[in-house]
Amino acid sequence: MLFVTLHYTDDKKMKEAIQTVVKPDVTPISVEHNAENHKVKISFQIPQELLDLDEVHSYISELINKADVNEVDETNAHLGYLKSGEPASIISRFSQWKSFLLDAKHRSMEGQKVEIFEGNKVLASGILVQYEVADNDQFQVTKATLLTTFGERTFSSNSMVIRATGEFF
Repeated sequence: MLFVTLHYTDDKKMKEAIQTVVKPDVTPISVEHNAENHKVKISFQIPQELLDLDEVHSYISELINKADVNEVDETNAHLGYLKSGEPASIISRFSQWKSFLLDAKHRSMEGQKVEIFEGNKVLASGILVQYEVADNDQFQVTKATLLTTFGERTFSSNSMVIRATGEFF
């Protein structure tokens, strides 16, 4: 179980933020509000899916922004390390850590059988030859080249998702 402690000054803003910010339903999140000490402790399990952890990150970030939190203690919310060796937590360096993991995941899929999705629609399946990502903070595949039964084909989209099939060829 990981937890983050938020320190704030305005009790009214914090109460309002806790009531209005919607908790993600992907993983149990516990919110303990100690108005006397102006602290909120948010506890959560690390979900199995990275996208679910992204929702936990968004929830905590939204609480921080809406309640004007002046200090965040992430000592007990360590998730991993960046390529540079810097630690990453649920708030600090989360986006960079997520991009680092997604890049490693996609690199490991090169040479493997994959499917390309746009939303719920399967665009193609084949052996992943290479992929390109957008130049921004979010890891987003924008172009992928597959070796299909029809030869080498390249697909481009801003909402493309690549998933390994687990099949061997």
